[in-house]
Amino acid sequence: MKKDFKYWLRWIAVLPGAILAGLLATFVLHWVLYSTLRNEAIFIDPYPELPERILSAFTIALGFVWLGARIAPDNKGKAATSLLVIYIIFWAASNLTTLVNYGATVTFQYGGVPTILALAGAILGFYLTKREAKRKA
Repeated sequence: MKKDFKYWLRWIAVLPGAILAGLLATFVLHWVLYSTLRNEAIFIDPYPELPERILSAFTIALGFVWLGARIAPDNKGKAATSLLVIYIIFWAASNLTTLVNYGATVTFQYGGVPTILALAGAILGFYLTKREAKRKA
């Protein structure tokens, strides 16, 4: 089967698109939280930043793996696996660098919840992609 230009362009766009999708997902998160927490029924003043700060890492990781795999023209399961491995490598490297440089004095923000949720978001994105691929097969 001959692959056209669009096919290869989509493969080239997987990694940059995944990064962009992860970052753009934070805008959606901000919009949802802001409209939910600032409506007339609840109206929390001032706007609490804690939910957004905790959920941003989860949203970025989920968007990176799940939406990045959706950009791939085929083999979405393999693309999701590759993106998950890339994310885990960067996640582990950043945490290891933090622990090595700061040692016993390291304190993770908010008890390390965003750090754990980042990994959970990447795994959830992988699971969603695999589930979609299984349904289509």
